[in-house]
Amino acid sequence: MPDAARILLAGGAAVAFALGAAALAVLHLLPTRVDPIRDAVSDYGRGPYRAYYVVQVVGMGLGALLLTVVLAVGLTAGTFGLLLLAAFGLCRIGIAAFPADIAGQPGTRRGRVHVALAAVAFTAIAIAAPLLSIELASAASWRTVGAFLIALAAGVPTALLATYAAATLTRLRGIFGALERLFYVAAISWLMVVAVQIVAAGSQVVAVGR
Repeated sequence: MPDAARILLAGGAAVAFALGAAALAVLHLLPTRVDPIRDAVSDYGRGPYRAYYVVQVVGMGLGALLLTVVLAVGLTAGTFGLLLLAAFGLCRIGIAAFPADIAGQPGTRRGRVHVALAAVAFTAIAIAAPLLSIELASAASWRTVGAFLIALAAGVPTALLATYAAATLTRLRGIFGALERLFYVAAISWLMVVAVQIVAAGSQVVAVGR
C-alpha cells in the first residue's frame, strides 16, 4: 500500500475514534439520567440523546475497519487478530440499529441482538489488542512504543474481565458502569495509539516480521 494511502486511512481511523470518544464524553455531560457508576453505556442508546450514542458506536466501528485495512494491506499483521478487529468494527456499527432493553422490562429480540453484538465486539477487541500489539512491537518502527502498546493492550482484557465479573456478581453490580467505562477507555486508547503511530511513522512503517 502506498505511504500516502496508509497514512490517509490511519488518519481517518484516528478521526473516527476521536469523534466516537467525543460523543461518549458529551453523553456524560448531558441530562441523560444514566448513572455512570451503575448503568451500562448502552443505556445512552435510548431517549432524546440517542444520536450521540450512534456516533460513538459507528465512529468506533468505522475506525476499527479502516485500521483493519491498513494493518492487513500495509503491515501484513496476523490474520486472526485482524479478523477479530474487523469483527469488533462490524459489531459496533451493527449495534447502532439494536437498542438495549430497559432494565426491569420484558426482553425483546432487538435487545437480545444488542447483547450478542456487544459480547462479540467486546471479546473480539479484548483478544485482538494483545495479539496485534505483540506482532506490531516486533517491527523496527514500533519498538519505541512497543512496550507501551503491549501494556496498554493488556489493560483491555483485564478491564473486560472486571466488567463481566460486575455483570454476574451481585456485590459488584453497583459499579458495573464504572468498570465498563474503564474498558471503553482502555480499548479506545489502544485503538487511537495504533492509528496515531501509523500516521506518525509514515514511510518508516514496515511490515510486521520483516
